[in-house]
Amino acid sequence: MLILTLAAASLVRKALATASASGMIAVRYNLALAGLSAVEAGAAIAAGGAAAPDLDVDAPSANYYAWRQPGEDARGVPTALQTRDAFPPGARVLAAGDLAVRYVVERLCVAPGPAAPERCTLSPPSVAAVSGSPEPGEQAPAPYYRVSARIDAPDGSAGYVQAMLGPGSAAKRVAWRIVDEP
Repeated sequence: MLILTLAAASLVRKALATASASGMIAVRYNLALAGLSAVEAGAAIAAGGAAAPDLDVDAPSANYYAWRQPGEDARGVPTALQTRDAFPPGARVLAAGDLAVRYVVERLCVAPGPAAPERCTLSPPSVAAVSGSPEPGEQAPAPYYRVSARIDAPDGSAGYVQAMLGPGSAAKRVAWRIVDEP
């Protein structure tokens, strides 16, 4: 009887550990899905639509910066998202169920102002353009953007996601990652 009791206790502990791990995976999945809303909001800004701010100047209340902000941590999380209190007052916070999504869009430049090759990461021109004869209708090089999001859960936990957006009116999603603890 003692052996059966110990075996049952061991099985219960393993089941609880499995449920806990499954719960953590579900939380991470939900945080990542909520981060997609920030990526889409950032893509709308980067595409330069009617509601987008002037892309050459900072607009913190619109969650936009014309250059990569100093002070990011080792994971690449901007200062404005490292704590809830650092987020700009009046900036847009998205709701995803009971999650709060704070996000920042940064143009990949070292200074604000018009996007120029000496200060911004621009889309590469075609081989023909480099040789001096661009294709007819070829678009000029344009800057890339980084969208970083902090997703806060009601229990006080937070998750982070980042996406790189390519240039152009469609703001192509170039890369996506869930930012883990260092």
